[in-house]
Amino acid sequence: MFILRKNRIKTVVFTLIFTIFISASAAADDLVCGAYISKGGLDIADYEALCGVKSSIYLIGVQKTYPKDKILECYANGKIPMLIISRNIRFSSLPEIADAAGEYDLPMYICIAGDTEYFKLCVGIFRARCKNIKFVQPVMLSDTDYEFVGCDYADYIAITATFTEKNRDVGSLYNAVEQADVPVMLDLAVSRYSENGHQYTTFDAIKDLSYVYNIKTAFPDKLFGINYINITSGGRKFDVYGDKKIRTVYGGLVCKYGTEYGLNDF
Repeated sequence: MFILRKNRIKTVVFTLIFTIFISASAAADDLVCGAYISKGGLDIADYEALCGVKSSIYLIGVQKTYPKDKILECYANGKIPMLIISRNIRFSSLPEIADAAGEYDLPMYICIAGDTEYFKLCVGIFRARCKNIKFVQPVMLSDTDYEFVGCDYADYIAITATFTEKNRDVGSLYNAVEQADVPVMLDLAVSRYSENGHQYTTFDAIKDLSYVYNIKTAFPDKLFGINYINITSGGRKFDVYGDKKIRTVYGGLVCKYGTEYGLNDF
């Protein structure tokens, strides 16, 4: 009897917290929502069905060659791919990757990690070979003194915000969005579990998710979109789909704030 009552109390508390967080979020129906799921073992359809979301953007990392199958999966599902060009890509490989990116003349975001000179060189290569491309400069939240490449090269800044049980600098995130020179995408990852002490941080993760999506109400013209990054790193799990409570809140936030943004809206 006591155990049953205790579980019932937990359920009521969670329901109240969930309702408060979602209800407090004013509708802002132009937030473009995306995700990274490449290492999660799910395809786009499975991820969206499990989480109850309709994302607009899916992030895809480039290893050595153009990830054509994943790009085609995005287009087949009516999604816009965001190609991640890392510092490890050989510069000599970029023309071939850019040619492949421009093959179908369909919208694509290109996120380029590297210094400003590398970024500008990459932009030149892709612009010569692709039409429907927008460029994204990635910035770590901890990098408060980054060098912006300029509005002629970057259409968006993508601020990477990774929250753990010991690092929840929401104030800096708020300031970073406010000070950005171009519209902002947030690449968000929130820890839900840590192997250190086998600690579940479900309710902290729910609070962090709600706070970040609420930033849209403070900066309706600055915050363009939020991409949720489903990863496992450093003994921590940052995915939303592995915890029913978190994916329920995540799905509710995306439904509340997200907009129907597709290939024709690019």
